[in-house]
Amino acid sequence: AGLTEAVERREAVAGVAAGAGGIVAAKADVAGTEDWGGRWRFPLQSHPCRARRQAATDEDAKRFGCMRLWLKILAPYVAVVALWFGGVGAWPTILAYHAQILFWILLDRRRLDFRLTRRSLAWALPFALAGPLVFVVLPLSGAGDMGEWLARYGLSGGAWVAMVLYFGLAHPALEQMHWAPLRRQTRWAHSAFAGYHALVLWTLLPAPWLAAVVAALTLASLAWKRMTTTTGLAGTVLAHTLADSGIAAAAWLLAR
Repeated sequence: AGLTEAVERREAVAGVAAGAGGIVAAKADVAGTEDWGGRWRFPLQSHPCRARRQAATDEDAKRFGCMRLWLKILAPYVAVVALWFGGVGAWPTILAYHAQILFWILLDRRRLDFRLTRRSLAWALPFALAGPLVFVVLPLSGAGDMGEWLARYGLSGGAWVAMVLYFGLAHPALEQMHWAPLRRQTRWAHSAFAGYHALVLWTLLPAPWLAAVVAALTLASLAWKRMTTTTGLAGTVLAHTLADSGIAAAAWLLAR
């Protein structure tokens, strides 16, 4: 009898151990489950309707994020096609473009870091050569008369003076705040950034020079992505400011 009781007790202990092992195994198998009120945990597989709704939500979020990305990339194209090609003028075009940039910046609530370091200054200085290069090369490109071209888009007198200052100082910072995140998200941002400049210069430069502009700006965009990664946004803004200020000054001199 004593032996029988001992065997029964041993079997009971083994049963309890097996049950505990099953509970542990069950807990190990519920990775990816959801907690319902902190008491019961059910595998997602047991709720196919909820799983399908979650998958649909994730797909909608992905689709919406992709749509937002392309709306940001196409912002300058919308302004240029609607207003520049529509004959409205340069000021409405650039302000419409910048209004879209500010809209996305405010909507995304991005934190911006503008700390300037010696390293970012060293990276930015070579872009100061853009102005002298444009001043030398543009007359050799077969471009049309700069003064007449600017006047066609409402850039003469005080409007032109204001544009030189605005384009050289405000425009670069807004563009870098807009395009820096896009360059991290997709490689298409480089060619998209360069491409809209070709539309702006379409009536000024011959086709081979437009291609050269697109190539140069694509390389600049790639360099700015590298700069943003290694030195921060401030150096990229400074580089763009040096380039655009020099280009605006060159256009000023060529238009006289």
